[in-house]
Amino acid sequence: MRIASNKLIDCIRFYHAELSNIYDKNEIEAIFYLVADHFLGFERTKVQTNLQSNINQSDLIKLYQCCSKLRKQIPVQYILGSAWFYGLKFLVSPQVLIPRPETEELVDLIVKENQDSVSFLDFGTGSGCIPISIKKQIPSAQVFAIDLSSEALLIAEKNAVNHFTEIVFINADILMDDFSIKLLNKQVQIVISNPPYIMSNEKYIAAKAKFSIFVSEQEANLFKQLAPDLTKKIASINNGVDTSYFSPQQIFFSPYVLNDDVIVFTGAMDYWPNVDAVKWFAEDILPNILIKFPSIKFYIVGSRPTKIVKALANDSVVVTGSVEDIRPYILHAKLAVAPLRIARGIQNKVLEAMAMGKYVIATSAAMEGITYDKSLDVFIGDNIDDFSILLNNLLLKNIAEMESTNNRKYVIDNYSWSKNANKLVDLLLE
Repeated sequence: MRIASNKLIDCIRFYHAELSNIYDKNEIEAIFYLVADHFLGFERTKVQTNLQSNINQSDLIKLYQCCSKLRKQIPVQYILGSAWFYGLKFLVSPQVLIPRPETEELVDLIVKENQDSVSFLDFGTGSGCIPISIKKQIPSAQVFAIDLSSEALLIAEKNAVNHFTEIVFINADILMDDFSIKLLNKQVQIVISNPPYIMSNEKYIAAKAKFSIFVSEQEANLFKQLAPDLTKKIASINNGVDTSYFSPQQIFFSPYVLNDDVIVFTGAMDYWPNVDAVKWFAEDILPNILIKFPSIKFYIVGSRPTKIVKALANDSVVVTGSVEDIRPYILHAKLAVAPLRIARGIQNKVLEAMAMGKYVIATSAAMEGITYDKSLDVFIGDNIDDFSILLNNLLLKNIAEMESTNNRKYVIDNYSWSKNANKLVDLLLE
C-alpha cells in the first residue's frame, strides 16, 4: 500500500491502515505524533492545524520507512532513538531497555520520600533514566549507577551529559565481579533496582508463592492467561482510597475565585503521562469548550510542573504547582477530568475524585484498571470530539446537581482500604 498523497492527513490515514492489526487507534495516534515531532518538527497542535499541508518527498520517505519498521513490530522508541521518561528525553537503542511508564512512579516515590538522602545507587541502570531523573530532582545527591553492559553505559553516559548531570557509572557484574561494593555500602544510603520483567522467573516465583496478588482484576486475568497452571494461586486486590479522608462531607474553603466554574486535573506534573494529558486537554479540547463557556477555568493541580505544563497557563488555564491539600480543589470543582492517553493500572486520581462525589470524564486508558458501568457518573471519551461533547453537555448542569452519590458509594464498596485489607487477611488465612 502507498501513501495516497503528500498531504499530512493522508500520512495519518496510511499509518492507521498499515498498523491497525498491531496497535489500537489511540496507540497509532500517539505513535504518529511522536514520529511527526521527530521527522517533521511538528508538535501535536501543529499536526492538527496542518492536516492539508504537503510533506516534502524526503520527509515522506522517512515516514514511510518508519511505518515499515513499525509493521515489523520494532518499538517506535528504537526507531526514533529516543524515549520520554519523567519529563526528560533519553537516548535509547536495542542495547538498553525502553524506560517503562510505571518506573516513573518508582522515581516519583523515591524523590518524594528521600529528599534528605545524600547518595543513591541504581543497579542495572540501562539508559540511566532512573539515576539521571533522581539527580535532576535532588541536585545535591551523589548518584552511582551500575550495569554489566558497556554498550548500555555508553548510552547512559551520553544521557547524563545531555541532561547536565554528574553520575558515577560503574561497569560491573554485581553477581560475579569483586568491585568496590564495600566502599559503595559505606557511601550509599538508597539502593535501587528495577530489573526487566522476565516471565520465566515470574512463573517460577509465582509457583513457589502461596499467592500472586495484583492490584487490578485485569492484570490478574492477564497473568492467568500467561500462567494457566497457576490460576488458583492468582488473585487481585484493588488499590485503596481513604474514603474518610477523600469525602465530600469534609468542610473546606474554596480555593477558586467566587462563581468560577472549574474543571480540575490532579497529579504529579512532572510525570510524563500527566504532562501529555493536560497538554492534549488544554490545547485540543478546551478551545472547543470555551466557545460555549468562555468563563470556564481549567486547573492543573500537582507538584513539580514541567516547562511544558507551565507554558499552558493563560486566562483559562491555571497551573497551581504544589498545594498543601488537593481535596479543596477537587471538592469545589464542577467536575474532574482524566484525559490520559498513556496509562497503566489503577488511576488514583479518578478514584479520589469519585470518592469526593465528583462527576468524571476520562479516557478508556485512564479507566483501564477500574471496572465501571452505566450506573456511575463516569463518562468516556477517547478523541477530541467525544471528550468535548461530553464536557459541553455536563457543563450545562448546575453544580448543585453534580454531586454523585453513585460514584462515592462505588468507591466505598470496591476500593476502601478497610474492605481491601480484609481481602488480604482472608487470602493469608486460606
